[in-house]
Amino acid sequence: ALCEQLKANKQGIILGVDRLKTIDKQIGERMKLYGMIYKDINLEFEIIGTFPESIARYAQSAVFNRDYLYDSLDAWPRSHNGQPHPLAQKNMNLVWLRVPSNAAFEQIARQIENSPLYTSPAVKSQTLSSAVSSFLDAYRDLIWGARFLLSPAILVTLSLVISNSISISVRERRKEMAVLKVLGFQPMHILLLVIGEALLIGTVSGLLSAGLMLYFINHVMGGLKLPIAFFQAFNIPSEAIGWGLAIGVGTALVGSLIPAWNARRVRVSDVFSKVA
Repeated sequence: ALCEQLKANKQGIILGVDRLKTIDKQIGERMKLYGMIYKDINLEFEIIGTFPESIARYAQSAVFNRDYLYDSLDAWPRSHNGQPHPLAQKNMNLVWLRVPSNAAFEQIARQIENSPLYTSPAVKSQTLSSAVSSFLDAYRDLIWGARFLLSPAILVTLSLVISNSISISVRERRKEMAVLKVLGFQPMHILLLVIGEALLIGTVSGLLSAGLMLYFINHVMGGLKLPIAFFQAFNIPSEAIGWGLAIGVGTALVGSLIPAWNARRVRVSDVFSKVA
């Protein structure tokens, strides 16, 4: 029904729910769209509706009647000494085709690329995976930094925080450890107790944080959304629970080794001589 309204009203526009919230507008209000790629093509619109909230991929999108843009491009020469707009012949930006197989895609791509209708300007055909790759290429350095610099730095920081916490706990419980040694506990038993406590905390923390983040992103946020409206949101896979467990256990183990080694070296005579 909204599309039918767009056919009758060239100045109508349909917005995704998230985009509507971003610009702080309501259905029925008017807005002005300033061209960035289509420089100096500024269009007035009336918001006539939104996409269904159940379709997450359109939450940031907008749709309007293309004839409105074409009319503006056709009117451009009248106010610019007869010169056409630089993008007058380049206004087909993106077309999606769903095909049954790679063979079908290759056949269609050959037909498009060999057609004399699409040579000036040339139309490029590529698969969705290639399009995603090209889009993410701009984020290559950022992804590399997050993977090989930020992630190790976070793990080291977690280990240092755990090490500091366990060290404080060991210092505060030196008397208890001395009592355990009097009762017959060996240094290795003390070491294992300290490490076991750290591993328990790391296991619970890793599972809890990964589980909460998995639920929040997948079920509350509706997935991780790329800053391009055509792609669906990505859900965090359930394997993240295992990664959270591994990170929690690993950082707890590394962070507790030195405090546990110091705990096993607690001397009964030193502790009780200070008490006396």
